[in-house]
This record gives sequence, structure tokens and C-alpha cells, in this order.
Amino acid sequence: MTEGDFRSTLTRVRSAVQLASDSTPIWAEDLLTLARAVFLADKRALRARAADRWTRDIELVVQIIEPGFWYGEPLSLLNRVLQVMTGDRWLVSVRAGARPIDGQQRAFAGWRAEEAALFSGGLDSGAYAARRVRDGTRRLLLIGHDHARGSVPQIELCHHIDAIRPGAVRLARVRDEPRKVDGGLEPSTRSRGFLFAATAVYAASAHRLQVVAMPENGQVALNPPLTPGRIGANSTRSAHPWVLAEINRLIAVVGGEIRIENPYLGLTKGEVCEQATTAGLSPDALARTVSCGHPPAVRGRFGNCGYCFPCLVRRSGLRAALGQDPTDYSRTLTELDTPAMVQHVSDLWQWISRPFTVRDLIVDMPLPDHVSPRALMPVLDRGRREIDDMLDDAGFPPTGYRPEAVPDQAPGGKHIGTLSRPHR
Repeated sequence: MTEGDFRSTLTRVRSAVQLASDSTPIWAEDLLTLARAVFLADKRALRARAADRWTRDIELVVQIIEPGFWYGEPLSLLNRVLQVMTGDRWLVSVRAGARPIDGQQRAFAGWRAEEAALFSGGLDSGAYAARRVRDGTRRLLLIGHDHARGSVPQIELCHHIDAIRPGAVRLARVRDEPRKVDGGLEPSTRSRGFLFAATAVYAASAHRLQVVAMPENGQVALNPPLTPGRIGANSTRSAHPWVLAEINRLIAVVGGEIRIENPYLGLTKGEVCEQATTAGLSPDALARTVSCGHPPAVRGRFGNCGYCFPCLVRRSGLRAALGQDPTDYSRTLTELDTPAMVQHVSDLWQWISRPFTVRDLIVDMPLPDHVSPRALMPVLDRGRREIDDMLDDAGFPPTGYRPEAVPDQAPGGKHIGTLSRPHR
């Protein structure tokens, strides 16, 4: 891997830490180097060439600064997390030879962030940043990724948030898009979430922070398979509690003290949107955010296609919070004229139409020991109610949805609104 493999250099990555007074620790630099190499391999290895046109065997050797920290348990953890996130069989190994990413020496104390959060330009990350600024956070570092021309909505949303408390936020945008090679690039991007998280952890380490927020509503974070065809890696797992817990464990075993937390695991999309409006974001600002799971080539000039799973959850959340959805989608739900477009709505309708139990939640993906499956059921039931109302309002046949009777908290009063690394 060289810088020539990417459309942008490490200049933008360095910009995420240049204001900090401290240099980044070696473990954080090596984590980011590994994440970039993994994403490059993920995009260069086409699934269409696999025997089943999905599952790949990927062997990868990466040069890092201190390979001794990664032998044994760390690499085993890394390979297991990547297998779950992408659905492939990974064998990542390391050797010495890499140069530091952050080689600059600070001559003076710079701007130090008090909090760090991932910032996609979507409803969840925008709501969290707006709420933290409204609550009084003075220095919030937002880490954004310029994926699929996502910089415009990120910058616009950041301006709206900064208007709540001017000067409270700094946005560092990073672009690690691989250059195309013969045969093109793999369209799926299952490992992008790992790269996104590693970049934020890298930046947070320079500011000596202990927590990175990854705001994702419980419905999308858990992403339960709507149909048997969506089981496994056919459902994105970037913010799933098990994945975040394993990444936190990986960070800990290589010497880091940073953990990734999801502050919105216990909230539905509608409840997240309510937080956004309470924090001061207008309906117009929310309408211009991007939640879509489809690339720009599919949605054209529109930020959101309107019919993929993230867009459908978005529709239900904005309707629940605002009474209507002000977003301008590329398609309304009455304009879905191909089987591929209809499939997402059909799968969601079928999922709402049948009971969903604790067993259904854990049969596809395990949960960390410190997260109770029963404690997660209320947010899924409230989210299912929002989706059912949205489908009913759009004119779809009644689903007959009935929520399961489950407690709002886990036994002993343990709340699941935040996922963090358990005490060891």
C-alpha cells in the first residue's frame, strides 16, 4: 500500500490532529494504517470473482511501526471483527517498516478537543452534535469522511450546528477513496465503518480523549435481518454492539485507553429526530441530511433515494418527530417501478407483519456480555411502531403489528442507551 493507491494523501488525515498539542501514540497510528490497508484490499478484491460471488479469502500483509504489539490476540481479534463485518475470511499479518503518520512536533499548545464524534452528515450524527453543542460542549471535534461526494451535506449541517453555539465545533474531513484499477472497485463497502472508527480514534488519541461517540439509532445499529436473505454480512454491522465491543477490546489489548460508545443505541430514529429539533436544527436542515445507503450514481442529484432500508427508517423517524417528512427523495413510495426498488419496502413490510422476539434478535449476531437482549427489545418495538405508522400513512396494507411486552430496562435497572467497554 502506498499513497498512490488513494485519491487523497494523508494530508487530510493529519489535519484531524494538527490542532492538538500532543502527538498521536504509536498504537493509534498502526490501527489507522491497518484500517486503511484493509479498506483498500476490500475495495480491490471483487466479490464477483468469489466462488459464491460474495465470500472472499483475503490475505493481507501490512507494514506498521510496532508489529510486536499486534502479534497473537490483537490480530486474532482483528481478523474476527473483519470477518463479521464483511462476511469474508481474513488473514491479516504485520511486519515492521512503516513511517509515522503524525511526524510533526508541536512547538506550542494548540486547540484541544473536549469531545470527539463521528460525523457522517446524517440525522443521527447531526442530532448528537447539535445536542452536545446545545448542552454546553465548547470544543467538539467531528470526524467526517468524504465518501460518495458527502462533503457538501456534512459542511452544510456543520454550519447549522455551529450557529447554535458559534465556535464550538471543528470538522475534520478525511477522504480515503481508493483509486480505480483494471476491473474496477468492489461496490460493497462493509469495512468502511472500521476505517471511519479507526480515523476517529486516531484523532481522539492526539487530543488525549478517552471516548469517541458513534451515534447510531438502535434500529440501524442492531440492523436485525428483515428476511432470511439478509442474515449475516448481507446486513451492515458497523455499529452493532458486538462489533463495537470487540473493537474496544482490540484497542485495549494494544495499549489504548480509548473506547467507542454509541449514545443512541436506546433511541429510535424518531426519538433521534426529536433530539435534533429540540437542540435547534430546523426541519429544512434535517431535510438536507443524507441517510441513503445507495451511491450517488443511483440517487442522482438527490441526497436520498427514498426506498433503501436506511431511507425507509429515515422516513419513519422524520414522520414520527415532525408529523411529516420534508426530504426531497429521488422516488416516492408510489413510484417504485422495479423489483429491486420494491424489495426493500416488501422486506420491511414482512418484518413488521410478523412477531419479533429476543430469540430473533440474537440468532443472527451475538451481543456482548454486558448488553442484555431483553433490554434492547423496547427500542426495536418502538421503532417498529414508527415504521408501521409510516407504511400505513403511505397506503400499504395493514401489517397487524402488535408490540411484544418487554421491560424498558434490563434486570437490575441497567439501561442500554450507551454501549461502552465493560470494566475488566
